[in-house]
Amino acid sequence: MWENIFLIEVSSETARKIGGIYTVLMSKSHRIVEIFKQNYLLVGLYDQYVGKGEFFEEQPPDETLAKIFSELKGLGIKCYYGKWIVGGDARVILIEPSEFGEKTVNGEKQINLIKYELWKDFGIDSLFMGWDFNRNVLWAYAAGILIEKIIDSYPSFKFIVHCHEWISGAALLYLRKKKVRASLIFTTHATSLGRAKVAAGEDLIKEVNEGIKSGKTVDVQIAYRFKLEGQHLLEKACVNHCDVFTTVSDVIDREAEYMFGRKSDVITPNGIDFNRVPNVGEVKHIARSAREEVEKLCYAIFLPYYAIHPKDSLFIYLSGRYEMYDKGIDLYIKCLAKLDELLRKKQIIKDIFAFIFVPTSITRPNEDICTNLLIVDRMYDLFKSYRIDPEILSDFNEVTKFLAEFSDGKKVDISKFSQFFLDLPQDVKMEAVKLYKNLRKSNSNPPINCFLLTYPNDQILNLLTSLGLVNSQFNRVKVIFYPTYLRPGDGLLHMEYWKVISAFDLGIFPSRYEPWGYTPVEAATMLNLAMTTDKAGFGRYILEKFGEKLSIAVIPMVDRSEEEVIEWMTQHVLKILNLSREELELLKEEARKIVESCDWSTQINSYLKAYELGLRKVEGK
Repeated sequence: MWENIFLIEVSSETARKIGGIYTVLMSKSHRIVEIFKQNYLLVGLYDQYVGKGEFFEEQPPDETLAKIFSELKGLGIKCYYGKWIVGGDARVILIEPSEFGEKTVNGEKQINLIKYELWKDFGIDSLFMGWDFNRNVLWAYAAGILIEKIIDSYPSFKFIVHCHEWISGAALLYLRKKKVRASLIFTTHATSLGRAKVAAGEDLIKEVNEGIKSGKTVDVQIAYRFKLEGQHLLEKACVNHCDVFTTVSDVIDREAEYMFGRKSDVITPNGIDFNRVPNVGEVKHIARSAREEVEKLCYAIFLPYYAIHPKDSLFIYLSGRYEMYDKGIDLYIKCLAKLDELLRKKQIIKDIFAFIFVPTSITRPNEDICTNLLIVDRMYDLFKSYRIDPEILSDFNEVTKFLAEFSDGKKVDISKFSQFFLDLPQDVKMEAVKLYKNLRKSNSNPPINCFLLTYPNDQILNLLTSLGLVNSQFNRVKVIFYPTYLRPGDGLLHMEYWKVISAFDLGIFPSRYEPWGYTPVEAATMLNLAMTTDKAGFGRYILEKFGEKLSIAVIPMVDRSEEEVIEWMTQHVLKILNLSREELELLKEEARKIVESCDWSTQINSYLKAYELGLRKVEGK
C-alpha cells in the first residue's frame, strides 16, 4: 500500500548524534527504507562537526530538487543533499539556516518575524526565549519551507510529514498554516516541562495521575516559572494541530494528556534492529577481548596502590547524559555507598568495580593512567608470550617480594607462582619487575576520574567523596568515572560504547524521568543484566510483557521514598553478586531474549499504524 506514498521525517538529530532521537531514527531507518524505498527522506540540521563520518554528501538526484535548493539559497537557506551512511543509506537533506535568520525584512530580523507569526497564528509566546530556542525554530521553519516546495513539485505522491519533538515543531505549524496536502504526524519523546519538573525534584507521576483524575491540565504559568513557555506552548500547538499525535510509551502518553489535553492516537515504542547487531555468539566473542581491556584499565588505575582481583569481581555501570537527578546518578552512587558498607560488614569476598560513563567537559586523560596502561599492556604481552595467565598481576606485589628474597638465596615457597618462577627466563622476570616498579601514582588513593575536567567541583566526584567512595584499599566498591564519549581515539579504552559494555555484568539505569530508555535495551542486547525503573517507558513495557525478572529488573520507584529505592537496588545487586558465573551467564542470555521482543520488525508496525491513520484523516477532510 506504500508504493505511491512519500514519507518525510523531520528531526535535528538526523545524522547528528546528540541524543536519544538519533538512535531511534538510525536504528529504524533500514526497516523504513525497505518499506518506502526511494520515497523516504529525512530532513535534519547541518552540523559540520557532529555529522562527520555519518553524512555523505551527493548532488541532488534530479533537476527539480536542484532548482528548489537554488531558490532556497536565495532566501539564505543552504541545503545539503546526501546519504546517511549508518542510517540505512537513507536519503537526507541537511539545512543550515543561519543566513536566513540574519536576513532583515523592513528592518526586522527574520527570526523575530517568525516568532511573531507563531504568536499571532498559534499563541506561542517566545519573546524571552534564548539562542537555543531561536536556532531550532529558525531551522524548523526553514525545513517547512523546503518541504512545502517538495510537496508542490511532486504532485503524483501522497505525502506524510513526521515531525519529532518541539524542536521540529515550527515546520509542522508552517505546513499546517499553508494547508499543504500532507498528513502531519507529531511525536513527543519527552515533554520539556515534564523533564524540568522532575529535575526540580517534583513528583511528576503523582501530579499527572491526580491531574487526569480531576480532569485538569497543567497550568501554563508553571511553564513561565521554569522559563520554558516557548517550548511548552510550541509543543502544545503541535499536539493540537497535527493529524496524528504519537508518544513513545504509556508513561509519556499520560504525561502528554496532562500537559496538552490530548491523548496520543498511537503509542510508537522504540526498538533495535537486531539484524544490525552482533548475535549472542558474536557478543560473547567481543566480550572476551573487551573484558580484558577493561581489566587492564583497572590494573592501570589500582595496581600502583594495592592488589585487586578483577577476574573474580562484579562489573557494573551507569551511562547516559549528565542529569544528576533525572537519570538517577545520585541514586546509583548512594547505592554504591550502601553496597560498599555491606560488603565490608558481611566480609563478602567479591569486589565490585562500578563505572560511570557520563560525558562532560574534559581536557585530556589522566597522565598516570595513560602511562600505567602502556606498562600493563606490555606486561600482558610478556606473560601471554609464555602462556602465563595475566591475572598474576593481581598478586604482583607479592611476586616481586618473593623474587627479591629468592634472588637473595632465601628459602621461598614459590608453588603459588610456579609458572612465573620456573617458566620465565631470568631477563623476562626482571623486565616484568622493572615494569611493575615503574607504575606511577600521585596520591594516597587511586584516582576516581580517568580524565581531567575543565571545571572544579564536579557533582559526581563531590557526591562520591562525601559518601566515602574514595577508592581506598578498604573500599570494596571501586569507582571509575569515565567522563567522555567512548570511541576509538578517546585516549584510554579506544572502543565504541557497545563493545565496552559487552565486558560488563550489569547496567544500572535508575532514571526518575525516562520516556523510553535505550540504555537498558542496549545493555541486554550486549548480554548484560539490566535495571530500569517503573518511571521509564521501557520499564513499564517489561512489567506489562514479562513481569518481574532478575535478568531485566524494574526498580519500583512510584510511591516509594528514596531510601526504599536505594535499599531495593542494593539488595538486587547483592543477589547478582552471589550468583555463580554459570547462573549469571544464563541470566544474561535471558535478558537478550527479552529485548529481542523490541526488534524493529515488530515495533515498526506502530509507526505504520500512525501513518495509515494520518492518510485516512487527510482523505476524510
